[in-house]
Amino acid sequence: MAMLEELPANKTPKDLMEQVIQFIKQFPTLPLHYCRKDSKLLYLEPGLSLSKMYTEDTAINHKHVSKKIFDKIFHSLDLSFNNPRKDQCDTCVAYKQGSVDSVSFQEHIEMKDRAISRH
Repeated sequence: MAMLEELPANKTPKDLMEQVIQFIKQFPTLPLHYCRKDSKLLYLEPGLSLSKMYTEDTAINHKHVSKKIFDKIFHSLDLSFNNPRKDQCDTCVAYKQGSVDSVSFQEHIEMKDRAISRH
């Protein structure tokens, strides 16, 4: 508590920033798939947003950073919510639409993983 009082009002404590980093890192990232292998960004699952994450963080933690600082920390971790259309093959899109059964989709994912591990 004394550390917070000693810092200027416009400075975010390092331990609070580290807490935000750990909070953000708990969210699962999507596996590499097609053009993502050439990108340094990791993609979070669809449906998640920065606002949703920030709201959850503020609900969990009594002390939290501003939304601007949360945004800066998020982007410094090379994360994104972008889910490029060209990054999805026909089988993946069909599975999301319910046109492909889970057994066929799992076989597809296993083949994709084997192909990636060969490179």
